[in-house]
Amino acid sequence: VVYWDYTATKVLTLEYVPGVKIDQLERIDSQGFNRSQIASHAIEAYLIQILKTGFFHADPHPGNLAVDTDEALIYYDFGG
Repeated sequence: VVYWDYTATKVLTLEYVPGVKIDQLERIDSQGFNRSQIASHAIEAYLIQILKTGFFHADPHPGNLAVDTDEALIYYDFGG
């Protein structure tokens, strides 16, 4: 969800989506997530972003990536 009242030309304000940060390996393992599958999702996502759409997340450190309950990737901080 985009919060348009708080969004401007250089600020995109989105709803927070909870998840397990990508570097919290003990939590990932304890929830039964498949790390290999998560890694495959990440590689595929970046290839699509760079090669297909041309719009990509340029700051992919562990604080900006999480996994939801379905092992889908969550990207935070699309700052410019």
